[in-house]
Formats: sequence, C-alpha cells, structure tokens
Amino acid sequence: MESTHYLLDLRTLHINASPMKVLLRLAIFALVIVVAVIAWRKYRGAPDASPPTKTPAPTVAVGPDLSLRTWTNQDGRSFEGSLVSAKGGQVILRRANDSSHFQLPVAALSDQDRAFVEQQSRVAAAADGAGFPKEVPGVYMLNRKTDIKGNLMRVPASELVGGWQNVRVQPMFWFLLSTQLHGAGEGSLWVRVDERTFKAHSDGTLLNKGQLSAFMNAEDKFIESMPWPKPDVTIVEAQYGPHAAGNNVTHKLMLMASQSRLPAVVGPELFDLPSHAPATWELSVLWRTATGEVRRTVRDGASLAWP
Repeated sequence: MESTHYLLDLRTLHINASPMKVLLRLAIFALVIVVAVIAWRKYRGAPDASPPTKTPAPTVAVGPDLSLRTWTNQDGRSFEGSLVSAKGGQVILRRANDSSHFQLPVAALSDQDRAFVEQQSRVAAAADGAGFPKEVPGVYMLNRKTDIKGNLMRVPASELVGGWQNVRVQPMFWFLLSTQLHGAGEGSLWVRVDERTFKAHSDGTLLNKGQLSAFMNAEDKFIESMPWPKPDVTIVEAQYGPHAAGNNVTHKLMLMASQSRLPAVVGPELFDLPSHAPATWELSVLWRTATGEVRRTVRDGASLAWP
C-alpha cells in the first residue's frame, strides 16, 4: 500500500506540473508581447535614419537700386535723380525736380557714379525678372527723324478735266519713336511733328508725353502716325520719274512700307500717278540702315523690296 500510494503521488505531481509550465510559458510570451508593444508605441514617431530635407523658402529677386540719389558729372555739376536703366555704355536717368528722362554716356558721370552704375548693372543682369525696365509709360525714344523736302509732285489738276499739274509738296517732319528704352524695338512708329519740334530734338533723345502733347488727341493717341515694322531701316528720300527725278514719293513709300506692302512692283499706279510710256521711269530710294545709307534705283516693272 505504501509503494502504491507513492506512485500515485508521483503521477499526481507529474500531472499537476504540466499546466504550470504551460502557464509559465504563456506568461513569458505575454510579457514579451507587452514589452514589444510598449517599445513600438514609444518609438513609432521617431525620425528615419535620413531626415527629410526641408524645402527652402523661395528667394525674392533683388533688383537694382532705383532710389533717389545725387548724381555728379565730370564737370562737378550735381542734381537729384534716380537711375532708370543702363545699357551699352549709356545710362538713362530721371531728374527729380521736373520728372524728365534723359540719356547720357556713362563716361560723362563722376567716378563714384560710374562705379554705382556698373554695380547696379551687374545686379540687374543677375536679377531674374527684376532688372531694368524695358520701357516707361509715356516716355519715347527718338530713334530717327526725317524731313520730306518740298519737291515738286505731279497731282490731278482741279481746273482741268483729266489733267495733271506739278505742285510743290509742303515739307513734312517726322519722328521715328519707340516705347523701348535704349533704341528701336517693338512698337516703333513714325509721328508727324512741326518744324519747331523737329529742330529742337536730335536722334537718341528721350521725349515724354508732355513734349508731344501737341501732336496727340484727347485719347493720348498720335494724330498722324505710321507703324514701322523695321525700326533699323528707314527711308530718307524717294524720287520717281524720268531719270529717277521729278516726283517726291517719300511719304507715299513710307506709307506703303508701314502697311507691309513691300515688296511691290514699281509703276505709276503705285504712286497714284498718270500712266506713261512703259519702262521709262525709275524710282530712286535712299535707305538708312544700321550700317549706313544705301541707295537703290528700280525701273518700272521691277520689284522694290526692303534693303
């Protein structure tokens, strides 16, 4: 009996030991899970090994200094004004006391002002979209000017039915203006002015709307003007007739060119003149180009084009 009881006790102990081990293992496993969850919650917001780069704030382009300052020329004379633009050795300034714009060589300024212009030119060149302005509202560059002499012109005679007579064409004075600073560009046009204004200004000067108001209407549009498609080429004079003389057709040719009617076949009907013997008249045109003056002579029936 005693040995049997002993065996039963051993079996009972063995049977009771298995659930305890299982529970112990489950407890250890649960502890591991809890620790893992705690660690995950703690470190889930931690940054990656390579932190994301911050997007830099957009830089604002810094343009040239166009504020009011004192300018001095080589002669020591000073005035208050502001820089408007600089290009090709020329500087455009705006005078403070009368708001007028004018252009002069950079070399005419004092050493200090020349250094200032050079510095601002470098800033303008490096500034993306914040450089010098290309145009100023109400300011025009006088690129070229031409006067059409009072030569003879054959026109219909009012006192003769179907007749023609020679009359003297009144002189005409024209400015080739551009809204672009520092020379010709888009928006160039010929504007008719009077003789006094014609003589008062030279090529390469800046004119404002006030100086041209006499030639504008109430809507600030020029009263008599012609758009010009090639500002680097102008017509100085055009003569048509026997031996390329006798009829001043400068204005009519300028008008045709402004209307993009070139090239054109030369003939009397081109200039609203009476017919004559075929191929007996010639057209002589003096052009002014960027490289100098060029004269072209074209006979009746031939084509006239831009030089």
